[in-house]
Amino acid sequence: DFYQFNASHLLTILLSAFIFNSIYAIFMYKEYLIENLSITVFGIIYQMSIATLILIRQQTVLINQTDQFGSGLVMLLFLTIWICDTAAYLWGSKFGRHKLFVRISPKKTWEGAIAGFITALMFAYLLKFILVPSLSFRQSLFAGFVIGIVGQIGDLVESGFKRQAGVKDSSSFLPGHGGILDRFDSPLFVAPCIYIGYWILGI
Repeated sequence: DFYQFNASHLLTILLSAFIFNSIYAIFMYKEYLIENLSITVFGIIYQMSIATLILIRQQTVLINQTDQFGSGLVMLLFLTIWICDTAAYLWGSKFGRHKLFVRISPKKTWEGAIAGFITALMFAYLLKFILVPSLSFRQSLFAGFVIGIVGQIGDLVESGFKRQAGVKDSSSFLPGHGGILDRFDSPLFVAPCIYIGYWILGI
């Protein structure tokens, strides 16, 4: 039951993964034990961060909101991320002149990144009226701000991983879309920041 999933469960999963992988590494890796263990554990933590989407949805029950609030908020995050990515790509392709991070992603530009950020702020606010009417202006603005900045950083990090690994796509599961991780690189960064930010700011 996803409603029973909370932060302590997530921590338990991560610690268990670390312990079992440590035991596995001791027997399987004769050399580079620290490097192999670090890569494995990092991979688990990196992908498990998406589980905070469950925490975001579940948290709405604790503040006496409705099911529609939780599911609507998660949908708002995904739609805003995808719209932000699209705006950054289209605007950057047409008007981009100043490279953002050539070493990681030569095609990304500052013009595209700024367009993505502005679009994220706008659509996070507009989508709230359709998906989560009870979401406050401050909450929607914070979501747009995080998506516009952190979401694009997540995209750059994923590009960096692929460049260092010497691969074009993270998998062949979604041909033409770069693979599964390419579709979820931004949510992997956005979801934890939204959850922690709402908690710290009390919104």
